Amino acid sequence: MERTSVPAAIAPSASPAVDASGAGGGGGHAKLFSAANSANMAAAAPPTREHAEKEHDPFKDTLARYFGYTNEVGEALRQMIKRWLVNSTYVVAGGYALLDTAHKYRLSSARYGQNDGIYHGGYTLLWQTLASVLIPPVFINRMCWAVNTGLTHQNWLTPRQRSVAAVLSGLAIIPFICGPIDHLVHAGMQRVYKPVAVRVLSPKRVHQDGDHSGGDKSDPEHHVSHVHTSASPQGDSAT
Repeated sequence: MERTSVPAAIAPSASPAVDASGAGGGGGHAKLFSAANSANMAAAAPPTREHAEKEHDPFKDTLARYFGYTNEVGEALRQMIKRWLVNSTYVVAGGYALLDTAHKYRLSSARYGQNDGIYHGGYTLLWQTLASVLIPPVFINRMCWAVNTGLTHQNWLTPRQRSVAAVLSGLAIIPFICGPIDHLVHAGMQRVYKPVAVRVLSPKRVHQDGDHSGGDKSDPEHHVSHVHTSASPQGDSAT
């Protein structure tokens, strides 16, 4: 069950008074009032994780998410295409990361304030830079190099065939490296970025250890909206 802080104005502190007034025979009215009060509290409370999971994210729930893989494909094709084409795939992936960052910043700023926008926008930008733009191409590049070098050393196949084999190997590992890299980057963000950013910005809502929220292109079920309300004195007293 999500734990959310409830504003003092709608905290159920008035419930005992209602029960006391209804104890003499107005119990039915007290129950109706209590139910209405509970409904008002639910309407005024911030969106829960279950609600956030249903929200549409254009960078995770549409084909646009595959723009985040263009540099990985470009890196795998490096031995067969011109360098400027490879570089252009990095421009596309970088543009995707920046647009996702802007989207998360606007979304969080509109709901929870500028500090939350900076927190979530910064989280997304750093996450996308590491997990999408920088780290995966290193593994793909080394895989292609290893295959080509091994085939050359054994004098197997023609140079053209070696290049094709290297490209295919680079493309083949993309589905297998994305998940582990995403989780590794997220774990690092939880231990480095989150403590520093929370201390500096004091956002109302923060990523939890179970949320891969930085723009995880490999898992469209996790959005930046997957956040829990940070603890507060009012929230503790209201739950």
